[in-house]
Amino acid sequence: MCVSFESSLPEAPNGWEKLDMSPPPDHLITLQIGLKQHNFEGLVEELYRVSDPEHSSEAEEFVKPHPNTLSAVNDWFCKHSVNLSSVSRSPAGDWATFTIPISRAEAMLNSKYHIFRHRDLGHHAVRTLGYSVPRDLDIHIDTIQPTTMIRRKISPGLQLSRRSALSRTSRPSANINASCSDLITPDCLRTLYKTDNYTVSAQSKNKLGIASYAGDYASNSDLQAFFAKYRPSAKGSNFTVLLVNGGQYNESDTGGGEATLDVQANDEQSVPRDYAQRVCNSFAQLGARGVSLLFGSGDGGVGSGECTTNDGTNKTMFIPTFPATCVNPEVAADSASNANFVTGGGFSNDGDDTEADSGTSASTPAAAAVISLLNDYLISKGKPPLGFLNPFLYSKGHSGFKDITSGGNEGCGTDGFKALEGWDPVTGFGTPNFVELQKLVI
Repeated sequence: MCVSFESSLPEAPNGWEKLDMSPPPDHLITLQIGLKQHNFEGLVEELYRVSDPEHSSEAEEFVKPHPNTLSAVNDWFCKHSVNLSSVSRSPAGDWATFTIPISRAEAMLNSKYHIFRHRDLGHHAVRTLGYSVPRDLDIHIDTIQPTTMIRRKISPGLQLSRRSALSRTSRPSANINASCSDLITPDCLRTLYKTDNYTVSAQSKNKLGIASYAGDYASNSDLQAFFAKYRPSAKGSNFTVLLVNGGQYNESDTGGGEATLDVQANDEQSVPRDYAQRVCNSFAQLGARGVSLLFGSGDGGVGSGECTTNDGTNKTMFIPTFPATCVNPEVAADSASNANFVTGGGFSNDGDDTEADSGTSASTPAAAAVISLLNDYLISKGKPPLGFLNPFLYSKGHSGFKDITSGGNEGCGTDGFKALEGWDPVTGFGTPNFVELQKLVI
C-alpha cells in the first residue's frame, strides 16, 4: 500500500520522554479527523470583507468538505470497520470524531502509539511520533489527532512568576494614576488606556470571552475578592461559563492561577504544523463572523530555557509561542505594553515612554477589553464590530496607540528585540489610547 506521511516528530518534544512501554491494545482512543476544507481561500477573502456574527452559515459554506472528500474518507472508515453511524460530525462536516481501540487506530494510521511522560510534571500522554494515511487520502485530510501533538497539562501547584512590579521601579508619567508605580491595577489600566470616562451601553449585544484549557478554571470567589480590593463598583458582577466539546468546569482553589489571567499557549516548535494550520484555519472562521481574536505572544521574551530546536539537531534559535504565530493572519498577537510587564515577539519560525519589561499573560485580556469597548461603542452607533483587527490596525488604527521606545524582550541568552520608534516586534504599535481609537473606528 502506498502511503503519504501526514505528520512525524524526530523525537519527543522538549520536556517529554518516551517510556519503554506501550498502551494495551484495547485502550480506547478518540480520533478526530480534520477533513480538507473545500473553499478555505474563499473564507480568507470573506475574512477581509468582514461579515455579520449572526450569519454563521456563511463560514460553514466555505469549509464544507467536497463530496469527493466525504466519499473517500467514508470508504476508508468502512475498510477499517468504523461504523459510519458512530462517527460524529461537526456542523460543517469538516471534522469527524469516533472512538476505537488503539490497536485499530494503529492499523488505520500505520503508526505505533507509546506512553510519554513529562519529566518535570509527571503527566502522561498516549501519543505517536508519526502517522501516515493512504496516498489517495492525502488530498482529503488535513490532520488527525491525538497523534503527534503532545502538550503538557497545567500543574495545580505551578506558581505564577513573581518577577513583578513589586520588585521593580517604574517611571510613570505624571498623568498616570499613582497606583501604576507599584501595581498594574484596573484604575491604572483605565487611566493608561483612557477608558476611565467611558460608559458601556451595548452589553446585551457584545461579549468578551476568555478560553481556559488543561484543567485550569477561573474562580468567581477570586474574582469577587479582586473586585473588593481593586474595583468595588464591579463587585457582584460575574462571568458565564460555556463548555465546548465535552469541556469541564471545576472551580477550586488549585485550578485558577493561569485561567484568571490569560489563555494557554505552547512553544511553536512543539506543535505539529498540520495541527497548527488547522487551528489557525478555525480562527479564520471566527474572524469571518466578526469576532476579534487576541493571543499573548508569550511571557519568556524571545524564548526561555535552552532555546534549542527539537528536530534532533539541537540548533539554537528563538522560540516563538503558538497560537500567536498563526501562519494565517487571523489573530492579533499582543505584546506587553504596560509598565513592568518580558514579552514574546509574536513571530513564527515556520513568520512619556513606558518601558516594556515582562509578560503578556495579563496584558492580553486587558488589550482585549479595550477592543471590546470599541466594539461596544461601534454597536451603540449602529455599526458592526471590528472583527479581524489587522486591516484596521495597519491602515489607520495604529495612530491611536502611544509608541513605546524603550525596553526589550531578552531571552535565549540574547537581548532579543528592542522597542524602537514606530512598530516593533516587542510592543507592536504601543499602548492603546481608547479616546483616539474611538475617533478612528467611526
